[in-house]
Amino acid sequence: MQFIIKNFFVLLILFCFCQPDSTEKTNLIAETDLKPSELENWNANVPQNWESIDIDAQTLYRLTPRAEPEYSIRRPQHTAIWTLYSVDNFKFVVKTKSRADSLNPKRDICLFFGYQDSLHFYYAHFSATSDKVHNIIGLVDNADRKKINLEPAGESTYRLDVTNWHTLSVVRNSDNGWIKAYIDDLETPVMTAKDTTFKKGFIGIGSFDDPVDFDQVKLYTFE
Repeated sequence: MQFIIKNFFVLLILFCFCQPDSTEKTNLIAETDLKPSELENWNANVPQNWESIDIDAQTLYRLTPRAEPEYSIRRPQHTAIWTLYSVDNFKFVVKTKSRADSLNPKRDICLFFGYQDSLHFYYAHFSATSDKVHNIIGLVDNADRKKINLEPAGESTYRLDVTNWHTLSVVRNSDNGWIKAYIDDLETPVMTAKDTTFKKGFIGIGSFDDPVDFDQVKLYTFE
């Protein structure tokens, strides 16, 4: 009975807070196609793992993990942080494609937000499987990453493939702590969390340890 009641309240919370809010109006404050001339304010933690490439008249920002950074806690290894804007209430949208092995169900793409420094940030981890560390919203607070999304481990919706380009998004309201993560369907979140550890911070892109192509980033704030 306690299990049923607990899960009922989890579902009720998700229903109440995961529905799209038609009253939310956003204002586009910045966008980039990640061309070389637009990368001045992007800080990659391992620069040699990132490069701009041209494919079919399209310029991509490509992550190819080669050198691995040294780190003392378990967290995503490869980050490129946009240091131009520190935001609190926002929508962050990225066009991206995984280049990982199609047989690897643990492939991932990460969106970073609330970024303070390399030991303090949030991230949305999009994967091809769901468990306690894959397809989660994670918190890194000077300790090994911690799952904070409300969906039970293994029950978040995952659909990251290696065939299609995906549109990933994170919506953040630091006033009440709600975080929503989306993949392709930007109306229905696949992961939802509530946390106020970091009120404001930078955004970024990357992966735990997989090759990824990034094409476009858009940043909105709420009016």
